[in-house]
Amino acid sequence: MTLVVAAFPTVVCCAGESIRDEKREVRQFVQSFYDWYIPESTRTHDFGKLIKNHRASFTPQLAKALIEDNVAQSEGRGELVGLDFEPFTSSQDPCEKYLAGSVRNKANRYRVDIFSICDGKSSDKPELVAEVTSVNDRLVFANFRYENGADLIGILHSLANERNIKK
Repeated sequence: MTLVVAAFPTVVCCAGESIRDEKREVRQFVQSFYDWYIPESTRTHDFGKLIKNHRASFTPQLAKALIEDNVAQSEGRGELVGLDFEPFTSSQDPCEKYLAGSVRNKANRYRVDIFSICDGKSSDKPELVAEVTSVNDRLVFANFRYENGADLIGILHSLANERNIKK
């Protein structure tokens, strides 16, 4: 009996450490994306190229929807038919830096709070929440959730439906 009781705390300890390690890995994945993306997007201003070249950072569903939206917008002849904001910062004009905050596990996905740093000052609350999952043992972005309750997958599907109705 004593052996079983002694073994139980070890399992709880290790499981807790494993969860903390996973959360740390998820936070690092998200932070490294923003550390790359913000300066690169500011430099190139070519959202479509950035997504195509880094589609492995997203679930196949999200990458496909982002690319289709970008293609439709580029073919829109001046008409707004795609995203009208920066989806990874939830803004029109991104700040100079973004920080990955707290990480929560929800329904086989991790949700990571994203804070902006504008003019050296951190936002008081998250600008958005990145949803991360694992595909083929790789962390990828599955969705982005916004303060108004909307999410990127939903917005992209709505825009695609509107474009299909206009055809």
